[in-house]
Amino acid sequence: MAEEIIDSSVWIKKTHDPKWNLNNITNKSNKVVCCVRNPYDTIASCMHFLPTLIQSGQINEKFTDFPEVWDKFIKDSVDALSEYQRRVETEVATAVPTLIIRFEDLRSDPKSVLEEIFCFLLDVQSVEGLNV
Repeated sequence: MAEEIIDSSVWIKKTHDPKWNLNNITNKSNKVVCCVRNPYDTIASCMHFLPTLIQSGQINEKFTDFPEVWDKFIKDSVDALSEYQRRVETEVATAVPTLIIRFEDLRSDPKSVLEEIFCFLLDVQSVEGLNV
């Protein structure tokens, strides 16, 4: 997995947004797996992440303790998530084969979702008989 390496040695790249990356590198891909998450959970997660810059970060304050900040953050987040969704649908999915999965499904039934991802990536109907 690589964030800035874009040559043929990279098989899988993880990114939060295909257009937001270091050095604004344009990526070429053969397939895209896009994992989406409930927007409410995404916004709350970002509100915890941004002040700490730690994926598992937590803030001690309640969001309601800062209503102006929370209100602006929600509005900005909704705009950003809407734009991201629009770009996935109009730019990514129209350019390369794209599989959209839900984070909640991955958490609740990882085996089925991972099998779906492998089938998509390997162009097979089933992973039965494969060593995955």
